[in-house]
Parts: sequence; structure tokens; C-alpha cells
Amino acid sequence: MAGTNYNRLFNLRLVHTFYEKGVCARDFNILPTTETLKTLTDLKMLFKPDEQGFRVYYKTSDLNSNDLGAPLINASNTDLLFKLSLENKTSFLNFTNANAGANVYNSNKIAYFSNKSAPTNFNLAYSLIDFVKPKIFTYLSPTGIYDTGLGLDITVLDPNGNTILNNVYFSNPPTNSGQAAGSYSIDFSNYPVGLYTFTTSDGASEEITEKIFISNELVTQSVFGLIHINVAAINSGSFPAIPGVGSQPASPIPAIASTRVYDAKFISRNTQWKYIVVLKSDSFTLTSNIVILDEGGSQSPYNIDAIEFDTLGSSVVVNGKDAKIITSVRTDIPYFEVPKKQLRLVLNPGLSRTVILDNIPGPSYSFVSSALDNTDISEIFIYI
Repeated sequence: MAGTNYNRLFNLRLVHTFYEKGVCARDFNILPTTETLKTLTDLKMLFKPDEQGFRVYYKTSDLNSNDLGAPLINASNTDLLFKLSLENKTSFLNFTNANAGANVYNSNKIAYFSNKSAPTNFNLAYSLIDFVKPKIFTYLSPTGIYDTGLGLDITVLDPNGNTILNNVYFSNPPTNSGQAAGSYSIDFSNYPVGLYTFTTSDGASEEITEKIFISNELVTQSVFGLIHINVAAINSGSFPAIPGVGSQPASPIPAIASTRVYDAKFISRNTQWKYIVVLKSDSFTLTSNIVILDEGGSQSPYNIDAIEFDTLGSSVVVNGKDAKIITSVRTDIPYFEVPKKQLRLVLNPGLSRTVILDNIPGPSYSFVSSALDNTDISEIFIYI
């Protein structure tokens, strides 16, 4: 009698350079969208969360000679979309660089991972979605682009890069009454859910491009990120090779003994360490020769030379007490879960030095304070 079983289609791992073991799945709740859940059901596939992210399986007959097993229902050019809800929002954004190059992350944007540009690359491409909109919405032209009083040209590309609106001209203000200048009614009822590219120009100033995800489902939900996997076919050649093997970079996560592994990778934010040493005891004054020394050298995972700190510092008053400010020379120290060891607060460095405090802490990743709105500076208070 013929039997059936399930073979793994692919693994998705949520990884982060911040964590010692590289895994950040605990920070997220992961679910397929309603449309993807229907697709998985129709194709006899299963979605299974695991400790690193999730896996997708396909149903196959165990009588196949193919070691992967031929699927009962084949998938070809199938889009699967999974939504990420951030469970650890307060601290995660403190130590994570969520920017996509020059596109700066803010709370209105959505992290977006996709394999469409490179299906066999295990590292999913990362970008930011500017807006999530329903299928019928009012498009607001980017700030400042209609200030000249000229009309607008809007070009829209669908998720596959096909042009669906090409230099469509809108008068300014629009001819349909009741709408403000720069706002236009858009109806995508006859178009699929997905990521659309809007390029807007008034013919005088620069073009502005925005990524807008069209979905009636997602617009009502609090979604931090989306993972989009396009399954070209269920043969092994359309999936990535083993992470850490061959030309691919090593990973802190052990390689899975097979192919078909994707990584949605976050990286740590860089910061400058600013120590505020509060002089509570009469034993120390602002003239005391107090310095910070990194005597741990290059330490994994930091993999940088010993952190150098300024020797002069400056002074402030904290709750009525004098305090010295000692700042790292480097401004690009990554956040890591593993603390930097052998950081010492020292009085009179040299042969006659006295270690005031040993293994002083680095910045807290659960709370980041800043000076003059500079979020790249992390403050650490030390009381002596």
C-alpha cells in the first residue's frame, strides 16, 4: 500500500549578529499570511515554527526513487509571504541597525526580506517598505514634490517589475473635487497583493521612489517585517547551498546537513561608548587622573583592537555631584550580547596605578540614552 510523508521544502532562520548563538527567533512571532496559508493548504504543504524560525514541508509519496521525493502537487513560481510581529520591541530596536542603506528605518516602515533577486543565495535581500496600504486608498505624493504647483507624473511597477501605470499625469490640484493638492485616489482591486514601486515626479524637482505593499489584511495589523520566498520549483537547484560551506560566509549557527536554508539576517547597530563617572566619594575630585583602559584586547565577537578612550574627558554635574565624562575614540563599536571583558576604571595609570573598578559594564542594550538627540552615543553611568 502506498504511503505518504513530508519532505522539507526549506528552512528559514532568523539570525542577528548581536546574539552569541546568532539566533533571534525568540524576538518574533511568525505566521503565514491568510493568502499564503491557503496556498500552503492547496499545495499540500505544512508550516512549522521552530527554535530558529520556521520550516515548510511538502507532501510526497515515499515510493519515489528521487531522494527528495516528488511532490504530490508541484509548485512553480509560487509566492509565500510570512509576517513578523516583534515581541521584543523595546530593546530590539536599541541594538539593531534596521536601516536599509540610505533608507532610514522608522516606526511607519516595514522590514522586508526576499529571495526574488537571488533565489539560491542563503542570505535574503533586506530592504524597507515605506507604507502598507489597502487595495483602495488615497495616495499622498511625497512631501515637497508638488510645492511647485505643477502636475504630477506617477509611474507604478507591480511586484514582478511590470509597469502598470506609466507617467500618468495628475493635475495639481487634482480635477476631482474635494481632494487636497498632492492626494490621488488609487484603486488596485484588480491587482494582486504584493510590493509595488511608486515613482513620482513633478517635472521640476527630483524623482522620489516609494515602496508600497498592497494588502487589505496587513493594513489592519501591527507587522514589523515580512519575509517573501518565491519557490521557483521544488528541485534542489532552485534553493541555496549549505551556509558556512564553500563560497558562503561562516555562520555562528551550525549548518543543517542539507541544502534549502534561508537566513533573514539582522545586524547590530554601532555606537560610541560614553561613560559618565559620578564622583560620590570624597576620595576623588575632578582633578583626579581617572581613565578607562581596555586590557582585554581583541575579544570575540568584537574582533577589533582594544577600545581606546579619551584621556582628558570633560565634566558635568549629576544630581549635585561632580562627574567626569570619558568617551571611546571609536564611534563604530557594535552591540553584542557578549560583554567586553577587562574594561577597567583606573586611577593614575602607570606603575603606581590603582584599579578602582574591574570589568566595568558596556552599554545596556535594553536602554539607550543619547546626548543632543544623537542616538549613536550610548551613555553608561558609573558611581564611585
